[in-house]
Amino acid sequence: MINALRADGIEVTALHNQVLFEDPRLIFIHLRVDDQSGKVAAGICAASGKVCIAGKAQ
Repeated sequence: MINALRADGIEVTALHNQVLFEDPRLIFIHLRVDDQSGKVAAGICAASGKVCIAGKAQ
C-alpha cells in the first residue's frame, strides 16, 4: 500500500499502531500531499486495493 501511495505522489509521513495487542491489528498511516483533491482521492482509492485483511484472500 505504501508503494502505491508513493507512486501517486502521496508522501507517507508516519506508520504506527496506537494500542498494543489489539485484535484485529490496526495500523495508522499519516499522509502529506500537495495536490488537487481529486487526484489525492484517486491515489488513496488505488492504494486501498493493496490492503491485506487478515483472514481474507486478496
